[in-house]
Amino acid sequence: GHDLGIVSVALVRRGKVLRVAIGSSAPTPVLLPELAASAPAEKVCREALRAIKPIDDVRCTREYREFMVGVFIKRLLAEK
Repeated sequence: GHDLGIVSVALVRRGKVLRVAIGSSAPTPVLLPELAASAPAEKVCREALRAIKPIDDVRCTREYREFMVGVFIKRLLAEK
């Protein structure tokens, strides 16, 4: 079998800059433009949803991928 990710999100804070990368939600991985490290989760989620173009496939729906991107971003931003 295969082990394929439904969606992935990586988040890095460096000083005053926040970088977000998203996989399995567009034809290629997406790197968001730099955001302020203090940006609220809602703003980061809006920027992410504008940048991705998820599809429906046998693994899950487009809506589920969009939902999980938001969940992962909020969880990652909550970590210290």
